[in-house]
Amino acid sequence: MQSFLPRFVCCLFFLIITLQAAAQIRDNNIFHYQDGSVFIGNILEENSKRTKLRITTGDTISIAKVLVKKSYRDLLYYPNGKFHFTKGLFFNYAVGLGGNNGGVSFQIEAILGKHHNEKLDYGIGLIFHTSETRLVRNGGAWVAHDFLSPVLYTRYYPWSKKVRPFASLALGYSLPLQVGWQRNEGSGGLYMQPSIGLKFASKKLRRYYVSIGQFSQRTKGILNNNDFLGNPVEYNYKLWLNRFVFKVGVELR
Repeated sequence: MQSFLPRFVCCLFFLIITLQAAAQIRDNNIFHYQDGSVFIGNILEENSKRTKLRITTGDTISIAKVLVKKSYRDLLYYPNGKFHFTKGLFFNYAVGLGGNNGGVSFQIEAILGKHHNEKLDYGIGLIFHTSETRLVRNGGAWVAHDFLSPVLYTRYYPWSKKVRPFASLALGYSLPLQVGWQRNEGSGGLYMQPSIGLKFASKKLRRYYVSIGQFSQRTKGILNNNDFLGNPVEYNYKLWLNRFVFKVGVELR
C-alpha cells in the first residue's frame, strides 16, 4: 500500500495538469503547389476555391486550391522545414523493455488518439506486456505472466520545441492471457504507466519518440512447481509488478 500511494498521487497530479492544458493553438499551415512552390502561414479565410493565407513575411496571399498538390494543417513549424501536428488523429506503435524487483518485462503498445491542441493528446489503446518474476519468499521459483491491457491514454507537452518533451499516462485494466505452456495465468487488475519522453519533429507524416516510465500491475495466482528434491509444491502468491520500461515508438498520421 505504501508503494501504491506515491504512484497514485503522481498520476492524480498529472491528470490535473492535463485538464489545465492551454487551449491556444499556433495555427501554421503548409501548402505545396504542383509546380514545387511552398507557402507557409496562417489561414485567414477559406472557401471551396481559394484560401487566404498570411505568410511568414506578414504579407497576405490567395492560394488557389486547384493548384495545390498537398497541404499540412494545424502545425508547429520550424525553420528547417520540420513540424509537429497540433490537431487530427494519430496512431502510435511502440515496443518496450525493462525490469526490476527480481524480473524482466517486454511490451508492445498500440494507441489510437487525437491531437487536441498544442499541449494535449488523448486516446485509447491496447498494451500487451509479458513479465517474469522471481518469488524470493517462495523458494526462489519463477512465475511468468502475459497480460493484455485496454487503456485510456493522455500525453501533455510543456514546451513547443522541435524535440518535444512530454509526460504521458496510460491507465486501464489488465486481462490475463495464457500464451505458452510455461506461462502462469494470474489474475488481472489495475494497470497504470506514467512516462516521460521526447518526440522528434519531421518533414513527413511519421514521427519517432522515446520514453522511460514505470508500469504497475497487481496480480495474484497459484504456481505449481517442484522443490529441489522433486516434490510437487504449490505456491500462492500476490504481487505488485513494478517495472521500469524504456520504449521506442513511431507516430503515424
